[in-house]
Amino acid sequence: MIKQFTCMVVLLLLFFIGASAQATVTPQTINVGGGYNDDPTSYYRYEWSIGESSVIQTYTSPALIVTAGVLQPGTATPGLINNSSQWGIEEIKVFPNPVVTELEVDILSKQVGKVNMMLYDALGRLLGTKQLDYNGVGQIVKWSFGSYSVGHYVLKVTLDAAPGYIGKKGAFKIEKLTN
Repeated sequence: MIKQFTCMVVLLLLFFIGASAQATVTPQTINVGGGYNDDPTSYYRYEWSIGESSVIQTYTSPALIVTAGVLQPGTATPGLINNSSQWGIEEIKVFPNPVVTELEVDILSKQVGKVNMMLYDALGRLLGTKQLDYNGVGQIVKWSFGSYSVGHYVLKVTLDAAPGYIGKKGAFKIEKLTN
């Protein structure tokens, strides 16, 4: 009797799942658990999910990137629109300063374009560059300082804006401490 009841329940579930799948045309993810936590010492939000889809597909538009199947990094406080040609304090974060092993640059501007980063030593010698296409929704760039000697550095960060957006420029004094 229990086997017949279990078989009937399974068949009914399969029927209803199949019937609802026929009417559904958009991708869906069912999570059995998860949550988030805002880190009070930084601008990070940590998110987790249990039972998330293993299929990864990305949908893009000019101002948004959504990836189904993977939690996306972000911040709890995205930048505001700043129409100045200088980086505003809400648009870029450079930390920790002083740095020991790794510098983090959080770009939070709503402007769109190509970001160029140039690191100079105290004598004005170019030590390295990084370049990225920025879509206006936040990006984190990490720069290893482990091989640099103790001293003062300057990080120059510019945004060559896409048409219709405003370019940005700024320089940040960085102090390197011993490992």
